[in-house]
Amino acid sequence: MNQNQVITYIYIAMKRFIIFIGILSLIVFTGCDKDDNTDPIVETDNDIRISAVYTTKENPNKEFVDFGSKIYIYYEAEIYGSLYEGNGKFINNNKVFTPAQTAEIDMTGITVITPKYIDKQITIVIESAYYNRLSIDSHLSAKRPISIKLITKP
Repeated sequence: MNQNQVITYIYIAMKRFIIFIGILSLIVFTGCDKDDNTDPIVETDNDIRISAVYTTKENPNKEFVDFGSKIYIYYEAEIYGSLYEGNGKFINNNKVFTPAQTAEIDMTGITVITPKYIDKQITIVIESAYYNRLSIDSHLSAKRPISIKLITKP
């Protein structure tokens, strides 16, 4: 091997090493995602904690997360006896009720919501993503923590 071949060999080896380090860095830093939601849910005294699961005819004793179920929150709204139009909208005698807050059940099956108003009457509507059914729950206020576990069955 002459001197030019050695220099060429070293140049190629260093170029490959730099490419290897670049690819390795890309792989390592791609795995680091700040959006990973591993932080614990911090609840306040007025939070609304909602859990939504469903069972099936085939597995009546097994609960499955009702991922994607919609949560609608209304304040001072009398929606009982109203016609449900979808997307949280209720109509009763030409009066339209739309939610003041919305949320969805995440992959853990639990969602925590901080209410906008704690002194007002609150109505919580949960629309099951799996069965497409509504569940309605009302409270005089949100001065105390509200915890709901919805189990939708066939």
